[in-house]
Amino acid sequence: MSRHAAILDYGCGYGRVMEKLEQHGFDSLTGADISPRMIKRAHHLHPGQATRVGRTGRGRVRRSISNLRCS
Repeated sequence: MSRHAAILDYGCGYGRVMEKLEQHGFDSLTGADISPRMIKRAHHLHPGQATRVGRTGRGRVRRSISNLRCS
């Protein structure tokens, strides 16, 4: 998989897996979690990560996603 592939981590929690992916050179990561508290923690621990509160069936993905990771 390309290190520039767009990856969506749905259920990202506080961003632990996204941090590991960044350490391995992946640079197009987006995280979503239904818990506002987890996203707030992610923003605190990893201010550079693109994370947001997301719920199934709401909103749109505004770009093509190459890979999806759900937890």
